[in-house]
Amino acid sequence: MSGPRLLLDEMLSPKIAAQLRERGIDVQAVLERRELVTYPDEALLELATREQRILVTKTVVDFSPLSQQWAADGRSHSGLVLVSTKTFPEARDWIGAVASALAQASEQGQLPGVGEVVWLSRQPNTRQPPGAAFERG
Repeated sequence: MSGPRLLLDEMLSPKIAAQLRERGIDVQAVLERRELVTYPDEALLELATREQRILVTKTVVDFSPLSQQWAADGRSHSGLVLVSTKTFPEARDWIGAVASALAQASEQGQLPGVGEVVWLSRQPNTRQPPGAAFERG
C-alpha cells in the first residue's frame, strides 16, 4: 500500500476501515487497536502524528480547537479530516458513504497534508490552513 495513511478515531466504525483496505488504503481504526480506545484526544493526535497517519474524526468540537492550539504552539500534526454529521447523517448508508468519500479524497489527492485540516465532503474537500476557525459540523 502506498499513499496516505489514516487512523479512524473511536467514533468511526472499523467497517469503514475494512472497506478502505479493500480499496488499497492503509488505514487503522482505534476500535481495532483496543489499547487506544481510552486515549485522550491530544494523545491520539500525537500517536497519529508519530505514526504519520492522518486522523479522521467526527469529534469536531474537540479536535478543531486542539488543532488550532497545536498551530498556535508551532506544532504540526500529520493532518486531520473532520466528518460532519450534517454532510454525512447517520443513516443506513453512513458507513459506505464515509468510506467512499474518504477513498475518493485519497484518490484525488484531497486529503490534508502536514498541519492541514479538511472537512470530508461528498464534493471536493475544502482545506483549512493551520489555526483556521472552524464551523461546527
